[in-house]
Amino acid sequence: MSRCKSRCTSSDGYIADNISLCSGIGNRPENRLANSEKNDLVDINKQRFKVVPIPATSFAQIESITEGEVVMLFDLLGNLLYQERATKDFMKINLSNLPPAIYIIKVGNRIPEKIIKSNEPY
Repeated sequence: MSRCKSRCTSSDGYIADNISLCSGIGNRPENRLANSEKNDLVDINKQRFKVVPIPATSFAQIESITEGEVVMLFDLLGNLLYQERATKDFMKINLSNLPPAIYIIKVGNRIPEKIIKSNEPY
């Protein structure tokens, strides 16, 4: 058994927050990490969204989102550069006015993703 400070991730994509003890990390259901208070399992893949293409030049498309979720774009200093509510299960963000850099895209309360903005297509 090992101690975890705040978040543990199993090899099959499950996370658990506020864990005091973690044991049996593996693929069998009885070995998945569980929240010590509620015994809740969170499928990390359901919280993921996809950003294409990487690197992007003019536009980035955000996929696997839900209508009504707020999509935000941040620079690495944490400055909010763009915010819009999704009207479909995907959306495009115009990046043409941004300099080449790494940016962070956040959708609702999901795990943020990085995007690389480049002036040169690959």
